Amino acid sequence: MKWFYDLKVRTKLLTGFVLVALFTVIVGIIGIRASNNINDMADEMYAEAVLPLETLGNVTDYFQRLRVYTRDFIYSNNADEEKKLLDEIKTQKEEIHKEMEKYFKTIHTEEGKQIYKEALDGLKEYDSGLDKVIELNAAKKDAEAHAYLKKELAPVGKKIGDALDKLTDRNVANGKRLSDETTVLYKSSFRLILIGSIVCFIISILTGIFIARTVTKPLGGEPGEMSAMAMKIATGDLNIEADAKASKDNLLGAMLSMVNILKGIFTEIDKLINSVKDGNLAVRGESEKYQGGWRQLIDGLNTLVEAFVKPINLTSEYVEKISTGDIPSKITDDYRGDFNKIKNNLNVLIDAENNITNIAEELSGGNLMVKVAERSEKDRLMQSISTMVQRLTEVVLEVQRASEQVASGSQQLSATTEELSQGASEQAASAEEISSSMEQMSANIKANADNAMQTEKMASKSAVNAKESGESVEMTAKAMKEIAEKIMII
Repeated sequence: MKWFYDLKVRTKLLTGFVLVALFTVIVGIIGIRASNNINDMADEMYAEAVLPLETLGNVTDYFQRLRVYTRDFIYSNNADEEKKLLDEIKTQKEEIHKEMEKYFKTIHTEEGKQIYKEALDGLKEYDSGLDKVIELNAAKKDAEAHAYLKKELAPVGKKIGDALDKLTDRNVANGKRLSDETTVLYKSSFRLILIGSIVCFIISILTGIFIARTVTKPLGGEPGEMSAMAMKIATGDLNIEADAKASKDNLLGAMLSMVNILKGIFTEIDKLINSVKDGNLAVRGESEKYQGGWRQLIDGLNTLVEAFVKPINLTSEYVEKISTGDIPSKITDDYRGDFNKIKNNLNVLIDAENNITNIAEELSGGNLMVKVAERSEKDRLMQSISTMVQRLTEVVLEVQRASEQVASGSQQLSATTEELSQGASEQAASAEEISSSMEQMSANIKANADNAMQTEKMASKSAVNAKESGESVEMTAKAMKEIAEKIMII
């Protein structure tokens, strides 16, 4: 019966109604056939019993009238009356023969035909005797006619009456037989229809119960309950109580299983959401607990989280490297949408860091002609670097000018030294000139020392304003200090 359980509900219901209708038709056919049989029996009873009895009744009636008319004819002394009675006698004889011929058609047995022959022979004999009575009456032999009627025709009439009684009794018996057969047929038909109706009723009830079970068993409950439960699930209400009828083979069990799966799915989703809120991006949903589409759903959520985590981790890694001065290479992986914007922004940041590093390297190499371009009006870093380059340029120019002054002082010192060397040979000539020259040389040395100290202060100030170019300034300051020391030694 598995094939029936596999049918659609509509097909099952139609099958049940068709079966009930079929059983009803069968009972109806039985009733119709029984009615037809009873009707046939009634027709047969009419043809075999009622109609023959009616015919025999007519024959008996016509024969009795014939005997009465014959008697009246014998005792009548009126010619007109006799003529009228003769016409009646003739009419009755004709009617008797017509009815006898009609009756003969209803006889189907040899016994009936034999009795019919006796009655017909008696009627013929009676007709012959009746003709003789009419002749005697016409000859005015009333006494002889009366005697002949009494002695000869009376026994023939009794014989005819007995034969007609036999035929009547036979037809009555035949009618009784047909009536009994009709009664038996009616009772058997009634029993058959009653049994068929009861069987049809029982089968209809059993069919209804069977179809109801085949419909409700796969559901596990009433369709209305299943519909209400489905509506609760559809609206997100998963507070559904289990039923004793629930099993893995019915819809109720499947719905409860689905509810449990949905609860598990929601638990996995809540776990992922809370993990993301807490910043724990390593947590994933356990898709191996589920099958089919549910597993695909959890895998999809994991893929979604992974789609966020990968760019976030990459961004975190790059930001960490950049914060420690380790400038990574540009991102070349393919991203889409907002993730691609993040990638592009990181690449722009990397380009900016590389640009700043290149500028710093150029500055550290002494290239003060490097071009510093602002990336926006709020680019304070590039603005500060540009200002620093300008100030470094000014410092270098000042140092250059100071160096030129030192060089000029050194040249003066060298010239003075030469003059002192030349004047040493002439010391003896004039002691006052030597004393005057020494005073002038001491004044020059003091001026040079003051210039050197001023240059040192300017170099120190430039080093504070531009740390990235400190090495160049310090080298200049050291050189100036050495010059100052040499001057002090001299």
